[in-house]
Amino acid sequence: MSQDSSSLHQGTDPNSPELFKRNIRNVQEQVIQLQTLARRVLSEIQNAYQTGNSPAHTEANITALKQTLQLVVEMMRQTGVGALPLLPPSTASSPPALPTEQKLLADTTKGLQVLYDKLQRSQESAAVAANLLSLENMAKVTR
Repeated sequence: MSQDSSSLHQGTDPNSPELFKRNIRNVQEQVIQLQTLARRVLSEIQNAYQTGNSPAHTEANITALKQTLQLVVEMMRQTGVGALPLLPPSTASSPPALPTEQKLLADTTKGLQVLYDKLQRSQESAAVAANLLSLENMAKVTR
Protein backbone atom coordinates (compact mmCIF):
# COMPACT_ATOMS: atom_id res chain seq x y z
CA MET A 1 0.00 0.00 0.00
CA SER A 2 1.39 3.41 -0.87
CA GLN A 3 2.19 6.06 1.69
CA ASP A 4 -0.61 8.34 0.43
CA SER A 5 -3.31 5.71 0.69
CA SER A 6 -2.11 4.50 4.11
CA SER A 7 -2.13 8.07 5.44
CA LEU A 8 -5.77 8.40 4.38
CA HIS A 9 -6.83 5.87 6.99
CA GLN A 10 -4.90 7.19 10.00
CA GLY A 11 -7.72 8.74 12.03
CA THR A 12 -9.00 10.95 9.20
CA ASP A 13 -12.62 10.70 8.15
CA PRO A 14 -12.45 9.60 4.49
CA ASN A 15 -15.52 11.72 3.75
CA SER A 16 -14.29 14.92 5.39
CA PRO A 17 -14.27 18.12 3.34
CA GLU A 18 -10.69 18.84 4.47
CA LEU A 19 -9.45 15.54 3.10
CA PHE A 20 -11.35 16.08 -0.14
CA LYS A 21 -9.80 19.54 -0.53
CA ARG A 22 -6.36 18.07 0.12
CA ASN A 23 -7.03 15.39 -2.48
CA ILE A 24 -8.06 18.06 -4.99
CA ARG A 25 -4.82 19.98 -4.35
CA ASN A 26 -2.79 16.77 -4.71
CA VAL A 27 -4.47 15.96 -8.01
CA GLN A 28 -3.91 19.52 -9.26
CA GLU A 29 -0.21 19.24 -8.40
CA GLN A 30 0.00 15.89 -10.20
CA VAL A 31 -1.75 17.35 -13.26
CA ILE A 32 0.76 20.22 -13.34
CA GLN A 33 3.61 17.68 -13.25
CA LEU A 34 1.85 15.71 -15.98
CA GLN A 35 1.54 18.83 -18.15
CA THR A 36 5.22 19.68 -17.64
CA LEU A 37 6.29 16.18 -18.59
CA ALA A 38 3.95 16.15 -21.62
CA ARG A 39 5.41 19.45 -22.85
CA ARG A 40 8.93 18.06 -22.44
CA VAL A 41 8.04 14.92 -24.41
CA LEU A 42 6.35 16.98 -27.13
CA SER A 43 9.43 19.18 -27.44
CA GLU A 44 11.69 16.14 -27.66
CA ILE A 45 9.51 14.58 -30.35
CA GLN A 46 9.39 17.82 -32.34
CA ASN A 47 13.18 18.15 -32.14
CA ALA A 48 13.91 14.45 -32.63
CA TYR A 49 16.07 14.92 -35.71
CA GLN A 50 18.24 17.67 -34.32
CA THR A 51 21.74 16.79 -33.24
CA GLY A 52 22.20 15.99 -29.60
CA ASN A 53 18.76 14.51 -29.06
CA SER A 54 18.65 10.97 -27.76
CA PRO A 55 15.84 8.62 -28.78
CA ALA A 56 16.49 6.61 -25.60
CA HIS A 57 15.99 9.73 -23.48
CA THR A 58 12.78 10.56 -25.34
CA GLU A 59 11.57 6.99 -24.89
CA ALA A 60 12.33 7.15 -21.15
CA ASN A 61 10.35 10.38 -20.86
CA ILE A 62 7.43 8.87 -22.78
CA THR A 63 7.44 5.93 -20.36
CA ALA A 64 7.55 8.33 -17.42
CA LEU A 65 4.64 10.28 -18.96
CA LYS A 66 2.57 7.11 -19.30
CA GLN A 67 3.32 6.13 -15.69
CA THR A 68 2.47 9.59 -14.41
CA LEU A 69 -0.78 9.54 -16.36
CA GLN A 70 -1.70 6.18 -14.82
CA LEU A 71 -0.84 7.56 -11.37
CA VAL A 72 -3.06 10.61 -11.88
CA VAL A 73 -5.95 8.51 -13.21
CA GLU A 74 -5.69 6.09 -10.28
CA MET A 75 -5.44 8.93 -7.76
CA MET A 76 -8.51 10.59 -9.27
CA ARG A 77 -10.41 7.30 -9.22
CA GLN A 78 -9.52 6.42 -5.61
CA THR A 79 -10.18 9.86 -4.16
CA GLY A 80 -13.37 10.64 -6.07
CA VAL A 81 -11.81 13.78 -7.49
CA GLY A 82 -12.07 12.36 -11.00
CA ALA A 83 -15.79 13.06 -11.07
CA LEU A 84 -15.12 16.80 -10.88
CA PRO A 85 -14.01 19.16 -13.65
CA LEU A 86 -10.34 20.18 -13.32
CA LEU A 87 -9.90 23.84 -12.50
CA PRO A 88 -6.60 25.67 -12.56
CA PRO A 89 -5.04 26.08 -9.11
CA SER A 90 -6.10 29.28 -7.42
CA THR A 91 -3.79 31.90 -6.01
CA ALA A 92 -4.46 34.12 -3.02
CA SER A 93 -5.15 37.09 -5.29
CA SER A 94 -7.35 35.35 -7.85
CA PRO A 95 -9.60 32.42 -6.97
CA PRO A 96 -10.52 30.18 -9.90
CA ALA A 97 -13.61 31.08 -11.88
CA LEU A 98 -16.14 28.34 -11.30
CA PRO A 99 -17.89 27.20 -14.46
CA THR A 100 -21.63 27.57 -14.60
CA GLU A 101 -23.91 24.60 -15.12
CA GLN A 102 -24.59 25.83 -18.66
CA LYS A 103 -20.83 25.94 -19.39
CA LEU A 104 -20.36 22.42 -18.01
CA LEU A 105 -23.30 21.22 -20.11
CA ALA A 106 -21.94 22.96 -23.21
CA ASP A 107 -18.47 21.47 -22.64
CA THR A 108 -19.93 18.00 -22.15
CA THR A 109 -22.10 18.33 -25.24
CA LYS A 110 -19.12 19.53 -27.27
CA GLY A 111 -17.00 16.61 -26.05
CA LEU A 112 -19.72 14.13 -26.91
CA GLN A 113 -20.16 15.69 -30.35
CA VAL A 114 -16.44 15.39 -31.04
CA LEU A 115 -16.52 11.71 -30.02
CA TYR A 116 -19.65 11.11 -32.12
CA ASP A 117 -18.07 12.77 -35.16
CA LYS A 118 -14.92 10.69 -34.72
CA LEU A 119 -16.96 7.50 -34.50
CA GLN A 120 -19.00 8.54 -37.55
CA ARG A 121 -15.83 9.15 -39.60
CA SER A 122 -14.45 5.80 -38.48
CA GLN A 123 -17.64 4.02 -39.53
CA GLU A 124 -17.67 5.81 -42.88
CA SER A 125 -14.03 4.84 -43.48
CA ALA A 126 -14.81 1.23 -42.60
CA ALA A 127 -17.75 1.27 -45.01
CA VAL A 128 -15.55 2.59 -47.83
CA ALA A 129 -12.93 -0.07 -47.12
CA ALA A 130 -15.60 -2.79 -47.05
CA ASN A 131 -17.03 -1.56 -50.36
CA LEU A 132 -13.60 -1.56 -51.97
CA LEU A 133 -12.90 -5.06 -50.72
CA SER A 134 -16.26 -6.36 -51.92
CA LEU A 135 -15.71 -4.79 -55.36
CA GLU A 136 -12.27 -6.39 -55.52
CA ASN A 137 -13.72 -9.79 -54.56
CA MET A 138 -16.51 -9.44 -57.12
CA ALA A 139 -13.94 -8.60 -59.81
CA LYS A 140 -11.97 -11.75 -58.97
CA VAL A 141 -15.09 -13.92 -59.11
CA THR A 142 -16.18 -12.58 -62.52
CA ARG A 143 -12.76 -13.22 -64.12
